[in-house]
Amino acid sequence: MGKIQGGKTLKYLVVMEVSKKQRYIFNTNKLSRNVGASIIIRLLSGEDKMKSNEGMIPYSDDFLGDGRSVFAGGGKSIYEFDTEDGAKSFTRNFSTSVLKKCPGIELFMATVSYDPTSEEIENAINRLYIRLEEKKSLRLGSFRYIGSGCAKMSEELQKPAVEIRNGQAISSEEAFKSDVALKMQDEFFAPLLPDMTKYRFAKEFEDLGGTKGVKDYIAVIAIDGNKMGEKINNFVNDFHTRHPSDGDLTERNEEYKKEFRDFSESLDRCYRGAVKNAISMVAESANTLIDQGSISFNMDSDGRMILPLRPLILSGDDICIVCDARIGVSLAETVLEEIEKQQPAEGVLLRACAGVAMVHGHYPFFRAHELAEELCSNAKSILPLDPKLDESVMDYLIVQGEITGDLGEIRKTQYRGGSLTDKPLYLHEGNDRRNSVPYYHKRMEDLKSTAVRGKLKNYRNALYEGKPHAQEYVDYTRMGGSNGAEFVENGYDSRNGVDHSIDFDLIEILDLDTQIKKED
Repeated sequence: MGKIQGGKTLKYLVVMEVSKKQRYIFNTNKLSRNVGASIIIRLLSGEDKMKSNEGMIPYSDDFLGDGRSVFAGGGKSIYEFDTEDGAKSFTRNFSTSVLKKCPGIELFMATVSYDPTSEEIENAINRLYIRLEEKKSLRLGSFRYIGSGCAKMSEELQKPAVEIRNGQAISSEEAFKSDVALKMQDEFFAPLLPDMTKYRFAKEFEDLGGTKGVKDYIAVIAIDGNKMGEKINNFVNDFHTRHPSDGDLTERNEEYKKEFRDFSESLDRCYRGAVKNAISMVAESANTLIDQGSISFNMDSDGRMILPLRPLILSGDDICIVCDARIGVSLAETVLEEIEKQQPAEGVLLRACAGVAMVHGHYPFFRAHELAEELCSNAKSILPLDPKLDESVMDYLIVQGEITGDLGEIRKTQYRGGSLTDKPLYLHEGNDRRNSVPYYHKRMEDLKSTAVRGKLKNYRNALYEGKPHAQEYVDYTRMGGSNGAEFVENGYDSRNGVDHSIDFDLIEILDLDTQIKKED
């Protein structure tokens, strides 16, 4: 029974959020630690439980007392308590346990009261999120361990070291992430494999299949669902239509919690299923890729094939995968296609955008992920504003050398002010547009059948100087056959008075273009 105040029976909502999730996961260039960090956040947020945990990571359920979970996802969880003391006890005990057991994690928690008989719970949740944002903006409770000043610092994170492992000084945060990955990664990620007795995921970047000094590139893929806010608003509006807010709202609020939880879990299953299907396609195409000499697949000591990829984040519509760069664009395309096949509820169509950052294996991983996120946002920027229209879009970038800066600055340097590239690419064809994945494949085949790599790369240099120079080169080399002008024009797309060259993009990725799709 909640507290009675002024004739109202109050209940208490608590929100818990893991702060700076991306930095916590990607602040290391050790893939196993990235994996461990991702697992830690998912377990802390209550999205999963695992047999192998054995008390390493606190479960919120163990501290609920008179409370219960309302929602969990995306590193954020909401709980409801019958008493204010119960809410306070949970906040104190759970946060204390997390701080003791999970070094490097930063939590924010906030509480609001509401009367379930007279206030819609979704309104109370909105107030709760506002309270959380206020706390985050002040950051009054934020603190960190800085050490005594006499401890050796860890080599990677430059935090006080607690042990020497494999000849390197590591901090408690690094050790914890590594230990979690070692103990839990198979249980957590193995269900995504088509057959865990035949395959396993890469556990370090060295397992991704790149050849040192030749194709030592990895791809970081960031995928985010489109217009999820609108889909949630549609869910809420539909619920309001079916459950008018009149009289005692207690039963209505209980039904909202159930339906919203079911909807959220359905979304999570759909995105997870799409990733699983795409991974199966990589496994099914492995022998073909090996026979073609397109990519190498290593074997572990147990005779399992090591797939040159690793899912890192699977939290609702938020997905991150790292893989050999040679399959990066194709894998992103495949995941987007598989997402579109999913349907979490009647009338709900899923679309998503993807960003693929291809970088050298030694490139700072946190920065590579930031670039992938920027590319994903750039893909979203061309989505139609009409909420009834939605499409899947992808963008990619190959970072040459040690070039730095945000996406706009890099493209100004690499793409003559940014105008040459024809990206982002729509997943499907449309009227009067060439910046689409189907045209990408068609034009790639045209280019490969027209000239050898050396000529194509000279053609790309000519494109950098402008269309007239490209025309001169094609006419001189007869690369385009008898109609060089048409050949060049077929690689251009004019939008808003600016010429964009998909040929420029295609020749750039020529050495990293490997298709993983199984043959029909």
